[in-house]
Amino acid sequence: MNKKILTLSTVLISLTCITATAIEPFTDRARLLDIQSTLLLPDRSELTVDMTFDCGSKFENTGVIVTSEQGAKLVAASYFYLYGEEAAEYVMNLWNNKAKVDDPRKPTFLIISPSKDADISYKQKGQVPKAIKQNIQFKGISNETEINKFPIVMASCGASVHPPRGNQ
Repeated sequence: MNKKILTLSTVLISLTCITATAIEPFTDRARLLDIQSTLLLPDRSELTVDMTFDCGSKFENTGVIVTSEQGAKLVAASYFYLYGEEAAEYVMNLWNNKAKVDDPRKPTFLIISPSKDADISYKQKGQVPKAIKQNIQFKGISNETEINKFPIVMASCGASVHPPRGNQ
């Protein structure tokens, strides 16, 4: 009897875990499950990495992936307009600096995930601040700066060791 209960419990837990990690499809568009990328490293070697968007992964709520200096500047300019100078500097600081001192390189990309408290409207009225129309020069700020008012920005792929697929 105890063995049957244990087996039934194991099956139920397994089904719960499978359901909790499965992405639900959209009704009107395709949905990303994973991306496999080949990175060209500074020493000209290549590294292939997987990003899974399943529930529980650090990429689960990804809204934007920034892969270039111009992309980082575009996001920083948007953040400057929406959230202020500190937010713009935070984005550029993440892009321009290693996430950890002992990382072999700067991040390959930034991941932007909407925070639960973010109220993002693309139809805000008002004039674009003059600073956005200019070539903005960003100065770095400390990684310890905590800014919770805007969508989460995370530097990624600056370390040489990547977790195995399924642990992301």
